[in-house]
Amino acid sequence: MTLTDAPATPAPAAVATGRRSARPRHYLMAAPTFFAVEYVINPWMDMSTPVDTALARAQWEALRQAYLALGHTVDLLEPVSGLPDMVYAANGGLIVNGKAVVARFAYAGRAAEAHSHREWMATNGYSPVHTHHVNEGQGDLLVVGEMILAGHGFRTDRRAHDEIAS
Repeated sequence: MTLTDAPATPAPAAVATGRRSARPRHYLMAAPTFFAVEYVINPWMDMSTPVDTALARAQWEALRQAYLALGHTVDLLEPVSGLPDMVYAANGGLIVNGKAVVARFAYAGRAAEAHSHREWMATNGYSPVHTHHVNEGQGDLLVVGEMILAGHGFRTDRRAHDEIAS
């Protein structure tokens, strides 16, 4: 999950030159400690292909180190046994300008993840809010400047967009 503390308003010099400048970001990651494909909830999941856990861990660690080397902040969400998809921490919610929206997962296999995300948000100074309709956090919601691009379909209910916007 990317924590967005303020809109990415470009500096006047960036607008004048048409160039963007890098800025530090804040990420929440969950290690692939319990990562596995134990059920199928989307077309990309295949239970017949085993997960190479050593490779998953190495790739995850390389990504975390790359973020840190670029000057970003990385907080860690403790993985929970029995929740193999927590490694996809972006799906756990959306934090923008202090508002923390907790995911309401579409599938029972992921629903318990919301508790861990809510607890992390509360422990880190955010006031978690819940939607009545299904949303899978940054899996379908992307902060772009002062806007949130919002997808919908098999994971996010269109009605959640209005709840998140208010």
